[in-house]
Amino acid sequence: MGDPSLNFSRAAPRHLVHRQSIAEVFVTEVLRSGPDSFVAGVQWPRRHAVFSAPMTRLDSHLVAETIRQLTIVLCHLEYGVPLGARFLMPSLGLTIEPGAETEFSNALPANCTVFLHGEGIERKRSGELRSIRVRTDFQRNGQVVGRGHGDATLATEGVYRRLRGTAIDNMSPAWPRRELDVLPPRLVGHLSTSDVVLSAGTVKNKWPLTVDTSNTVYFDHPLDHIPGILAVEAMRQAIRVASMMPEAELAFFEATFLHVLEFDSLAVVQLTESDDLFHMKIVQFGRTAVHAVAGLHAARVSVSGRLGPAVSVLRTGNPWPQSRAGESPTSLEPAATGHRAQ
Repeated sequence: MGDPSLNFSRAAPRHLVHRQSIAEVFVTEVLRSGPDSFVAGVQWPRRHAVFSAPMTRLDSHLVAETIRQLTIVLCHLEYGVPLGARFLMPSLGLTIEPGAETEFSNALPANCTVFLHGEGIERKRSGELRSIRVRTDFQRNGQVVGRGHGDATLATEGVYRRLRGTAIDNMSPAWPRRELDVLPPRLVGHLSTSDVVLSAGTVKNKWPLTVDTSNTVYFDHPLDHIPGILAVEAMRQAIRVASMMPEAELAFFEATFLHVLEFDSLAVVQLTESDDLFHMKIVQFGRTAVHAVAGLHAARVSVSGRLGPAVSVLRTGNPWPQSRAGESPTSLEPAATGHRAQ
């Protein structure tokens, strides 16, 4: 399955994708194929507690997390970004091809070949990478099943501390789940309340963001902010509630992260619909921290209660550098700030 030069035999070292748990590493290897072009191996779990269980469909949240991992590992391996650097991800997007669910079966490992290309590359005067967009094409059996991009801006520890100020000391273990009226899991396609990231709101199509720092998928190491991948899931859950389709999958998704989401203030997910598109934003401190647009692969009921148009339904030798002894992954997951590292 996939490129014959990829063997999918082992996961990439966890520190290269900023994960503590080996089980949460989906990248297996990265090979250079040309100038700023690469091919990577990805193996998705047959079952996963948060993303898709069982793996009989292409889960858009899983694709988003994989794009995050691919962007980070490529920066470390091929663009010389040191392990201590801080990552800011100002943008992330994905597209899932119609019919992609036919490419997956629980009977076989979900191996996927990903073609990567680095573009928009900016470097500092020192030659160190400042920013990059990593484009991704996901293929199974020679067929494209999805595409996407992850944008990264790099900051040194000193620059990051100046950007974050005192908020850098608000680490995730100190912030328990907010005592809010969490939505029933069945409304958002999950089995456990610990995987629900929205609470019931008092205004239509507005939901307070619920953060459970004991959820080890989102918080598998201490963070000083709410991770961007949790924000992505919050917006997907908002679409599922508004469309009244708990298992609806994203056909495409494009998000821009303007500010870091902080632990110490309530954030609210807001959704509107127009022309069969969902427009979302996450508001905190009276400003938009994240905004996104998305569409579905599904015949759906719209926010207004009208039956939407029917479209395809997505059903459900060691080449790796080693971390230094005692070294932890960098704390910044895919969230972004309105500032760029200098």
